[in-house]
Amino acid sequence: MRKSKTLLTILLVMFMVTTLAFANGEKEVSNNQVFNTMIKGEPTILDPAQYRDDTASTIIGAIHEPLIRIAGEGGREYEEGLATKFDHNEDFTVWTFYLRKNAKWQDGTPVTAEDVVYSFQRGIDPALGSKKVDDYFMIKNAREIYTSLTEAEDETPIADLPLSNLGVKAVDDYTVQFTLNLPCDFFCDYLKSPGWSPIQKEAGEKFGEMYGTDFDKVVASGPFCLSSWDHNASLTLTKNENYWDEANVALDEVFVSIVQDANTQLSLFDTGMLDFTTISQEVANSDKYPTSQSMELLRVQFIEFNPNEKIDGVAFNFFQNKDIREALSLAFDRQAYASQIMKQPEVAAYSLVPYGMRGEAGGDFAEQQGPLVFDMNNFPGGTFDGKTYSAGKEGAISRAKDLLAKGLKALGKTATDMEKGTVVQCINSPGSITQAEAIQAMWKQNLGLNITVLPLDIGTLLPLLINCTFQCVVGGGRNATTFDPEGMLDFVYTENKWNNPEFRSLYEEMLSNFGDKRLALLKEVEKMVCENFVYIPQVGSITNYVLSDRVEGFRMYPLCIPYDFKHIVLK
Repeated sequence: MRKSKTLLTILLVMFMVTTLAFANGEKEVSNNQVFNTMIKGEPTILDPAQYRDDTASTIIGAIHEPLIRIAGEGGREYEEGLATKFDHNEDFTVWTFYLRKNAKWQDGTPVTAEDVVYSFQRGIDPALGSKKVDDYFMIKNAREIYTSLTEAEDETPIADLPLSNLGVKAVDDYTVQFTLNLPCDFFCDYLKSPGWSPIQKEAGEKFGEMYGTDFDKVVASGPFCLSSWDHNASLTLTKNENYWDEANVALDEVFVSIVQDANTQLSLFDTGMLDFTTISQEVANSDKYPTSQSMELLRVQFIEFNPNEKIDGVAFNFFQNKDIREALSLAFDRQAYASQIMKQPEVAAYSLVPYGMRGEAGGDFAEQQGPLVFDMNNFPGGTFDGKTYSAGKEGAISRAKDLLAKGLKALGKTATDMEKGTVVQCINSPGSITQAEAIQAMWKQNLGLNITVLPLDIGTLLPLLINCTFQCVVGGGRNATTFDPEGMLDFVYTENKWNNPEFRSLYEEMLSNFGDKRLALLKEVEKMVCENFVYIPQVGSITNYVLSDRVEGFRMYPLCIPYDFKHIVLK
């Protein structure tokens, strides 16, 4: 028996009603429907299968229509996109999407199932060289096909598997079926992400890996087309006359300025040259913009320790000891860090999964889980290793010192040895250095341990992380791609830097389940990771912004796409 689910269209209907109200004179609509906005950096590429940055995701989301669109309060719901409905089998391994027959590319040609199938075959094809290919490995045969086509020369040869073996099939011209390796009851959440939006087969074959590198190397299916791209300066989006829902898109143009400097952003907003800009927490706390708004993002920043006994290029790894890792976690004051460094006291993080993600019975995962790490702000006290500690700061610091001493003794080392042989690594940027030095100062104050901070250029630091040859990195983090908490924990399994058989067994058991049973197992997974102190949660993230009072219908989301321009109407 198959379950069927019709896509939610309530918000679309609401928008149509609002548009009619404007037309009937209830609100005045400007004749100049040009929305002026900004992004903080040059998009790397506007190819759904290749981009990795937030600046690109906003633009990709405006010009490439997904099968289903993000919608609803905080982005938890769906609107129709290229598909009008979908269904799935009982164990959530087969998902079928029914494409609308009036969807077109900007050149007027129809969007078909062939385009969708081609897009995902292209995404896993080594010829494209996508750095996000593993995003698609949940699709049946994706990993096997990619591996067969990329085997090293010194390995035993295996037969190349054809791209046509991928578990994305065209049932007919307007029906696409995805077959997955494992049950995934939230697979539809991925489909509303820009990274899962299809591209036109003809354009993909024409431009290859250069697709999305300039305005004339993109063919749109979304509400807007990319009509110009002045690299490192601006992009212009114009209304797509062939968009399936063109009648309900009010904007004629979106002009996107690329502005990195915060002061310049504010000056442009103050002079009316921007209708939207992000602002710092300090500006948000001031009285300058009383109508400023904020949104808590589904993001957690963490300290990452290397728990392995041996590290290439490192004489001795002190972080192999769990007691030492716990001591450093306990001596890190998250509330002070959130307040004084991030200027956002409410974002102190005591788990790897942020608030706002799906829990059992539709609840909130983090609320159900509760805090998983402790510091001087929430240490409950108690008896550990035969010694009783008081609750609060004094007990937390005393316990942290004892854990450090215990760990050093087990390793046959001293605190001086650790200071001489250990570094905290971070990106070589003012913000990252400030954050790392704040943590360094807390460890020195609370433990008497002075660990050197070593800033590295991103090109140097990334290979250390990939090859697991780092010691301790500050500034890493995880952004949610769906509302499911698995996306905040999957990297621990896939990166396999912490090779713990018990963890891997538990994670694989979780992968074979769905529904509340899977979520319950995910709680055990997160608890195990946090209690081993390999990834130490620091803070979440809040973004602040201001809008011109002439803007209606602006939508901002905590994941997938930061901003959605489709529903904007200018008064």
